[in-house]
Amino acid sequence: MKPLEKWQLTLFAAADEVETRGLAQGTWRDKDDRTCPIAAINAVAATPEAQRLAKLALARKIGNVIAWSDMPGRTAEEVAAMLRSTAMAPVEVLAA
Repeated sequence: MKPLEKWQLTLFAAADEVETRGLAQGTWRDKDDRTCPIAAINAVAATPEAQRLAKLALARKIGNVIAWSDMPGRTAEEVAAMLRSTAMAPVEVLAA
């Protein structure tokens, strides 16, 4: 099996961040230090390129990340699962 790329590792780490802190909706981070998926990616990315590709892969998979994440009833577990499934998506998800 091929080693994971930095953007994939970023998505896995962001999933852990959302699970650990909880999901913030309507803001990047809330007063309880919960986080949205974009802020989680920003916080854990090892490089700017990993950050960019992780966000691109997520957006290509679900569309508007903020609108999807902020949907009423959305849970941290659902967001973490989507981050992980995006990390394991075929690399073609990054192709335009």
